[in-house]
Amino acid sequence: MDASQTRTMPRKAIIAVLAGWCLATAAGARGEILDASGRVEASVRQISAATGQIVDEAFEQTPGTTNILPAVATATLQITEGEASQGELLASAAVNPPAELPGAAHKDFNLEASGLSRIAGRGFTCDARSVETREIVLTAGELDLPPGEPIRVRSTLSLSAGVLLVTLPQSMADVRGTISFTLTQRDSQGSRVLLDGMAEVFFDIDGALQFTATGDVPLTVVVPMNLTPASSEIDQAHLVLLPLLELPYEYDAVVGEPFDLVAEITASVDAPSGAQGGSAFVGQGPAALTDALNEDLQVDLAPTVMEAIDLFGQQTTIIDAVEVTRPEIRGCGGLGLETLFGALALTAGFIRRRTWWT
Repeated sequence: MDASQTRTMPRKAIIAVLAGWCLATAAGARGEILDASGRVEASVRQISAATGQIVDEAFEQTPGTTNILPAVATATLQITEGEASQGELLASAAVNPPAELPGAAHKDFNLEASGLSRIAGRGFTCDARSVETREIVLTAGELDLPPGEPIRVRSTLSLSAGVLLVTLPQSMADVRGTISFTLTQRDSQGSRVLLDGMAEVFFDIDGALQFTATGDVPLTVVVPMNLTPASSEIDQAHLVLLPLLELPYEYDAVVGEPFDLVAEITASVDAPSGAQGGSAFVGQGPAALTDALNEDLQVDLAPTVMEAIDLFGQQTTIIDAVEVTRPEIRGCGGLGLETLFGALALTAGFIRRRTWWT
């Protein structure tokens, strides 16, 4: 979709049954990973709600000349008033080495951007970014096609993520969580964007929860849940899951000629003012935010959040099964499994069986 789409989320919990899905796994070409590298960035900032100026910040990234996996970056800040804790900020991003064998339990990415500020005049931003590049070749032996033969590859990106937003009494309810992704192919002919999309969760001026999708993010699989507890410490608490975005895409390749596939995923949460919290997460749950709510407000949302994640089996496989055809032939060709990004389970207990990508 080219235009953005917005949906107003009801305040009551919505439990949706998602349609079943499957991807081809017939034996055939899965490609060869010639090289894999990654870059990660994590940053957090405390912001004055009155002036918009940065009060404090922390930042970590992998060195520009070092992309060896695993790549991990974590940035944290404590929000304090006097000696008392008034909230916490965390951004973490990780890219792990590819699984050595198809079918191994594995997660390629972990991202979380979480923040909680109990001070109305203290806002925050938290950003996590992970990029993985894989050099791949589809060989003549795997495809039973001659070297130099042009082929068309069809595949599917399956992405799961979520946003948790919490407002406290006296909150301006201007907290926003964002998930975005881009998948790009690079070869001797140049660079082409195969997929890109962004999802945002926020409150409108009336305090109603909103979801906006742009690019390749559909609205059909959004699962909003009202988790507001019976506590005077919390005004609203809403969890929005994207438990299975199944996004098809195609690209051209040449038998025996290497190319790069680059996947970039970001998770961000932004709150111009305080008295609120938020978390955007991929590959794991919003542990930093639920821990902060429990420690600072004695409100334990973790069991409810994890039960919701478990209910929908939220897992992520960036690129999975593929179909390879000759461009001049219409219809189905031989099915194969490319070796690209592996499973990004949101919790350790949910690891997708297939972990290879191309």
